[in-house]
This record gives sequence, structure tokens and C-alpha cells, in this order.
Amino acid sequence: MRIPFNLYDFLGYTVPGLIVIIILAILINPALLSNLPDELKDKNSELAQFLRPTVTQGIFYVVVCYLVGFATHGLIHWLFGQLVNIFQPLKKFHAHYGSFEKALFDCKYRDDSGDFDPYTDEFVKNFKVKIDDVFSIKVETIREEAKRTENDVKYTEIFDLCRTAVLKQSPDVYSRGFTLLAQYNSAKLIGSIFFFAAAGFLVRIFVPPQYLQWIPILIWILVFVLLCIKGKIKKGDKQNVKRQSLFGIFYWFIVGGLGFIAWWKEGVDVLFVCYCVSAVLCPIFFHLYHISLKYYRNTILYGFYEYAVAREKSEKSKDSEN
Repeated sequence: MRIPFNLYDFLGYTVPGLIVIIILAILINPALLSNLPDELKDKNSELAQFLRPTVTQGIFYVVVCYLVGFATHGLIHWLFGQLVNIFQPLKKFHAHYGSFEKALFDCKYRDDSGDFDPYTDEFVKNFKVKIDDVFSIKVETIREEAKRTENDVKYTEIFDLCRTAVLKQSPDVYSRGFTLLAQYNSAKLIGSIFFFAAAGFLVRIFVPPQYLQWIPILIWILVFVLLCIKGKIKKGDKQNVKRQSLFGIFYWFIVGGLGFIAWWKEGVDVLFVCYCVSAVLCPIFFHLYHISLKYYRNTILYGFYEYAVAREKSEKSKDSEN
């Protein structure tokens, strides 16, 4: 089956790419927003000409935004993979570690996030039977293997198989799921962009301009430290870490405290306003990401279950005819 061009997928990279370019421009030249009205009034200014491109230039801008968004998505995806190994509660926001499927099949691993409200115990029980009927995979065996290897990726394989079945047997259902997939990837990408943007604006507020040249070196050192920590965690014993419900309160406490210090130091200027906007939009888009991810999972799992039930009825009808 061929998935047609999806506007959500295209805009899911182009819009974040545009946001990254705008944020970088403000970080490099904070006076850009302050001078924007005057620049636009002067039709001969470089900024006015840039914002009124020709058709060829407009297509070029769109392609650049798409490529920047695509590259940023790859960087964010890699960074999430590193951070999940260090901070286990982040597995909730990463779809490739099987934590959701593990909790779905074993209620003792569930939390109160609301991700599991659509699934009753009876549905989960029947769902396990359908997985065995279609794929000849016993969930209980997977559970025992996961306990021995201390790895939840086995559960991800089940979800991938369900997605493949929906892709082949229910293309209309998968088309809706593909749209949700594009939406949740875009929301995660934009939320991550605003998170790093807030950090970048804080750096511009607190770090003197003569020391900004050291920032890239510090970033590389931080990445190296994260990789080292990841290696130590892999070598050591992993323990299940309970998700902290106070994470949101902690986030707003830190954001509010740093914002107050920034206001006390510089007052209300362009950098302070951009920091506040980024700090507020970050959790909003992560919340949208969480919701879209939940709907995407529901679409795939329910779609597979409907296919499995129809398959069973078809086999029974054939047996009765014979």
C-alpha cells in the first residue's frame, strides 16, 4: 500500500524548521524584533526584501525550513534515546522502549496517567488471545523473557507487528493512525525546540557576550558526559524508577525561579519575553504530544483487534461451509 502525501507530515518538519530559524536569529541578534517595525517600513531594507520573496526564493525558503526541521528531528530523536537511558521516567514520552505495552499487559506496572483508561481487563485478556491467534506469540512468555533480560523492547515488537497488520489489512485505519503519528512527532519536536530555546534565552541573559564563544565547547562536553553516564548505566544494574508526579511542579518552580532572576537582572526585554513564551509553550506541546501518542496507540491497537475478530469470524464461516 502506498501512503499518499500527508500535509501533517510535511508541515510537521517545515513549521518546526521555521521556528528553529527564527529562534536562532533572535539569539544571534536580540534587537531583530525591536527593529522589525522600522525595517518593514523601509521597503529597501534587507529584512523587508527577505520577507517579500519571489516565487523561487519562497520555494527555496520552504525547502530550507523542511531540511532544518528534518535535521532537528533527527537530533531530538537521538537525544531522547540517550536521556531515556539516564532518566527512566522519560520512557513515558518515548514510544520505542515498550514501557506502555509492558504496563498494558501487566497492571502492576501501570501509573495514573490515564493512558490505560480505554482498556478494560477483559479487552486486555482478549487482546492477548488475538496476538497468539494471529502471530503465535504468547504474551506470558514475552513477559518472562523480559524479566530475565531486564529489557522491555520485546513488548515493542508486539506493537510493531500489530501496526504492520493494520497497515496491510486496514489501510483506512492506518491512514488515520499515520496522521496521528505525524502530529505526535511534530508536537514532540516543537516542544523540544521550545525547551532548548528557553535554555538558550537564559544563556543570552546571564552569560556576558564575550563568553558566548565557549558555549559550543560546553555543549560538546555535556554530550560527552551524557554518553559516559549512559555507558555506566548499561554496565550496571538497572532498577525500575517510579514516575514522579511532581515533575510538573518542579518544572514550573525552576522556570519561575529562573524567570524571576532574569527579570530582576535585565527587566522586561526581548530576551525575557522570548524566554517566558518558550517556557510556557514547551509543556503545552509536550502535553499535545502525549495526547496524540495515546490516540495513535489506540488507533493501532483497536484496528488490529477489529482485524483479528473479523479474521476469526471469516475462518469460522469457512469451517462451517466445509
